[in-house]
Amino acid sequence: MSHSRIPKATESRSATVLEAIPNIGQSLAQDLRLLGIKRPAELIGRDPLRLYQALCVRTRSRQDPCVLDAFISAVRFMEGAPPRPWWHYTPERKKRLTPPPSQPNQESRGESEAIAPRSATRKLETERRTRFSRRMNKTILLGLLAAFALSGAAFAGSKTYQVTGPVVDVNDKMITVMKGKDKWEIDRDAATKVHGDVKVGDKVTINYTMTAKDVEVKADTAAKKEEKPAASPTASPKK
Repeated sequence: MSHSRIPKATESRSATVLEAIPNIGQSLAQDLRLLGIKRPAELIGRDPLRLYQALCVRTRSRQDPCVLDAFISAVRFMEGAPPRPWWHYTPERKKRLTPPPSQPNQESRGESEAIAPRSATRKLETERRTRFSRRMNKTILLGLLAAFALSGAAFAGSKTYQVTGPVVDVNDKMITVMKGKDKWEIDRDAATKVHGDVKVGDKVTINYTMTAKDVEVKADTAAKKEEKPAASPTASPKK
């Protein structure tokens, strides 16, 4: 999906949308909206660290520390600070955010300052898109697995039959095949898989199943007619 480029504001009162705030691109703007922040003015007085921690909880993943740098710069800008690159706030972030012991902080200010502004922003946006794409792919995969499981349960136990012969009639609801001297009319619907363009005269092989519509039990009248009442016992003669 293409988006028109939104010019960055040079002062807080001219920022009308989140994307107009310096260092806030489309991905970070969506993150802020996920946290309930819809307008730039709603950032005034907010704690950037709490916003960062809330985003980690909502996404169930530890966000890149540069995200916190961008949040700090956005809040400071809306509170009246001049536009500054996000890495200007890296020392402030390092004071507030202590990395866990198993993941020691390997950043240095010299390394951060060596990154060009545009390349750093693009890297941050790319990482966010990659994480979003992985979550979407996982959701789609789970949906497909569920669909296959349901379709397997619906058709489990159905016996498949087969008929081969030339097509004598075909439409959206039926295919008629000539087998010997008999015409076999096989129903079809939107779920029927057709490999190729079927035309009259084509020789095809059709795999189909037979399903009962209803079952009616008839009484066995012949058996009832044969049934006769049992003979009563005769009295024995008196001696």
